[in-house]
Amino acid sequence: MGLFTFKGGIHPQDGKELSKDKAITPYLPKGELVYPLSQHIGAPAVPVVKKGDRVLVGQLIAEASGFISA
Repeated sequence: MGLFTFKGGIHPQDGKELSKDKAITPYLPKGELVYPLSQHIGAPAVPVVKKGDRVLVGQLIAEASGFISA
């Protein structure tokens, strides 16, 4: 997965002096991640993976269950 780009860049108020010469380091989360499948509006999504399954980057974890769905 490549870096996301957008027009204009980032211009923090304090500048970029602390990080301008440092490489971007990848973040690999360890342990358990929780993704809510229900939002404040619409039908909850239906999980397509089971608890404990190994999930890969980009893998589908849930499908919409209605016209308006999480």
